Amino acid sequence: MRAFKLLLYVCLCMFMVVSTVNPVMAAGPNSGEPDPILGEELTRMLVKTNEEDRATIWAQLTEHEKSSVIVYNTVVKVTSDVFDNLSTKDEMTITASGCDVRGKKEKGYNVFGAVLWEYYSRVEWCYNGSTVTSKFATRTGKPGPFPSLWEYKGDAVPPIEGGGVGQSYYRIWCNGYFRFAIAGWPIQTAYPWIDITVRGNGTFSATSGQ
Repeated sequence: MRAFKLLLYVCLCMFMVVSTVNPVMAAGPNSGEPDPILGEELTRMLVKTNEEDRATIWAQLTEHEKSSVIVYNTVVKVTSDVFDNLSTKDEMTITASGCDVRGKKEKGYNVFGAVLWEYYSRVEWCYNGSTVTSKFATRTGKPGPFPSLWEYKGDAVPPIEGGGVGQSYYRIWCNGYFRFAIAGWPIQTAYPWIDITVRGNGTFSATSGQ
């Protein structure tokens, strides 16, 4: 009964995919090429299933459908974005005491320019003009707001910290791990890193990459 329901689900989903794809692209002369639009529709279907059902559905897709899913989910560009109004004036001298929040974010994009994964790190800290009086650091990752088969697997390696409360600075370097895999087979991985330093005089600096 479960197998019958799964087969029925696959058929219904495939019907929805075919009905929403541009007929010219679906049956045109270049139909043998991977179709990212078809890949997006199939991804929308696959992200709604559990691992077991996803593997079953994947095994029933044609090679063209599989390659379309892979092309859609492949990251072709990574950018570093500001987070919490991160300023480029990182060396501006601030002598007054206070508190602030700064961070950076890495994003991975596909061929459409859609975000497939996001990774960010931020530091909240207080200072008295010369030393750090309190600090709180967070980091996390997640699939992007668009349909994505990427998973955030946590830290690639433990974070590296330096300085801290009572010292002139606090620094944290963190490295995330993302994986795009289907049916247990990894297809693409990403290891974005972010390095943030905040100081007791209120200044800060941040770099990132992968």
